[in-house]
Order: sequence, then structure tokens, then C-alpha cells
Amino acid sequence: MSSTAEDCLVAAVTALSGHGALKDRIVAAWSAHLEGLDPLLLPEDVRAEFILLGALLHATRALPGDTALRASVRKLSPVETEQCAGFLVRTLASTVAHATVARLEAEAARSEESARVTTLRIAGTG
Repeated sequence: MSSTAEDCLVAAVTALSGHGALKDRIVAAWSAHLEGLDPLLLPEDVRAEFILLGALLHATRALPGDTALRASVRKLSPVETEQCAGFLVRTLASTVAHATVARLEAEAARSEESARVTTLRIAGTG
């Protein structure tokens, strides 16, 4: 079963809000839920920053027994670490907002079509 971008981000933010060091939670959230997420599935307003974050989180060469992700996150400053976590939360909020608007627009379109069909039937043309 494939997950939506929204599902992946909910799982990532849930992992991010758990116990332990923030850097460890970022590694866990990214590796388990966001590593393979296609940025094109994200709203345009967060897409470029998501791509840049992915590059930042893989910028450091890993030593034997380590991963580039873990090595890169280890090098983040405390401010960068907090910015990374904050961005992931904002990305979830943006994705949920865009999905909600899309659902509401689809529902409104269905209601409008249903009203049009009902009007045609009442008028005797449908």
C-alpha cells in the first residue's frame, strides 16, 4: 500500500515529536518516512525547501558504519536542527491545508453538478 505525502508527513512529525535527542528524531523521521517522498507530491510553496533540506541532510560523507544522513544531521548547529524540525511541521501544515482546499473544491463541484442535474430534471429536460 502506498502512502500519500500527507500520511508520510504525519508519520514523520509524529516521530519528530517523540522522545530522545532532536537530531536522532530528525534522522528517524527522515529515514523512515521522508527519504523516498517525491517532492512533486508536496505543495509548491514548500517543494524547493524540501529538496534543499534533503540535499543538506545528505551533504556529509559518511564514515564506515555510518550513513550520510546521520553524519549530516550530526553536523547541524542547534539553530539548524530546530529550523529543520520546524520546517517539517510547516510542510505538514501546508500539505494538509492544500489537501483540505482540494477536497472542499471537489465537494463544491459535486454539489454544483448535483444541483444542475436536479434543476434539469425538474425542468423536464434531463
